[in-house]
Amino acid sequence: MKVRLMNNEAKTTILKWMMRLFAIVFIITSCYDFFSVAQTNEDTLKKENLPACLKQLINASSFDDGQRGESPELTPNYKAYQEASNMISGLETSDLNLMLDRGTPAGKLYAAVLLKQSGRVGNNLSFERLVNDHSKVRYQSGCKVLETEVSEIAKSFIENNRYLNFQMSMFCKLKAPIDSKPGTESNSQKKDQN
Repeated sequence: MKVRLMNNEAKTTILKWMMRLFAIVFIITSCYDFFSVAQTNEDTLKKENLPACLKQLINASSFDDGQRGESPELTPNYKAYQEASNMISGLETSDLNLMLDRGTPAGKLYAAVLLKQSGRVGNNLSFERLVNDHSKVRYQSGCKVLETEVSEIAKSFIENNRYLNFQMSMFCKLKAPIDSKPGTESNSQKKDQN
């Protein structure tokens, strides 16, 4: 068996190529780190600019339904949800999508509920984005706390428009005929009167 040794020129060429390859890998990983830090900073900045109620919800540690237990007070999460629901038309869709993408498991669920209530996304589109999310989430109803998965709650909202005691607001349940406008009769109602 013959063993062929490399001359110095071949060794130098291989070493140069290895150094170039290392430099390319280093540059690529540095760029990746830079852009991921930039994205994190951008998300942090966006989170800082959220209305106070959404700041509470994006970091929510539990998904609460507003049932009072021993305490006469609503939970801070549910108070924030009520505040957000009351100003739903003034909330930015991009803020709600940020919550859906970057929120805690409970924050994602609040975002899905608010997106559906806003009417700015398809009927159950916000919940459909969560049906494969198997993150654990605490659901609180009064004094009772239950641990479940985000996907279970999302599926329940798709099927029943609710999860246990947490129901969508009346705003979300009302269905107006396509040809109706607020404060006017629809064409089908006018036909019925004739």
